[in-house]
Amino acid sequence: MAAKIGPRHRFKNDKGFTLLEVMIALTIFAVFAVMFVAGQGGNLADSLQMREESLLRILCVNKINEILNSPPEFTEQLTLSKETKTFEDYSDYSYTLEYKKLKIPDLAKLAAKPGDEEAENSEEGAQTSSSMNNTILKNIKENLQNMVWQVQVTVTNKKTGFFYTLSAWPYNKAAKVKFDGI
Repeated sequence: MAAKIGPRHRFKNDKGFTLLEVMIALTIFAVFAVMFVAGQGGNLADSLQMREESLLRILCVNKINEILNSPPEFTEQLTLSKETKTFEDYSDYSYTLEYKKLKIPDLAKLAAKPGDEEAENSEEGAQTSSSMNNTILKNIKENLQNMVWQVQVTVTNKKTGFFYTLSAWPYNKAAKVKFDGI
């Protein structure tokens, strides 16, 4: 027969946690706290970077819109060098303007089909038509190159080195459309 254990044989302090249970609970809490703080730190860093990118984009779009609304006089001197300036309201940010002329490949070569040369050489009318097409394509190329330019704006944060670049194609309002040799 088993002996009964009475109230006299119980431990007096059996209602609390053991040291091992407390250490496990603290470890779980510490892991949770570290993960929470690391997650919040990552969110904060991402938010700051997104804010920086948004500001760079806004400044770049504003500068492009300024140029498109009131373009400079398009001359060959614009393409010679890049122009770098600082924003008046944002002294930590600078912008670089670069103008380029539109480069179009020879459209007559792009329009030519393989095997057409033999057919054109056999007929004089086809040669006249081909030279007319080449003249038209040459005129289109020259007119487009005079009328459309490229401007590239790069906004840079001087402190962090982050930058944002946009390009646009402003229209040269002073350019005249010319068709020579038709």
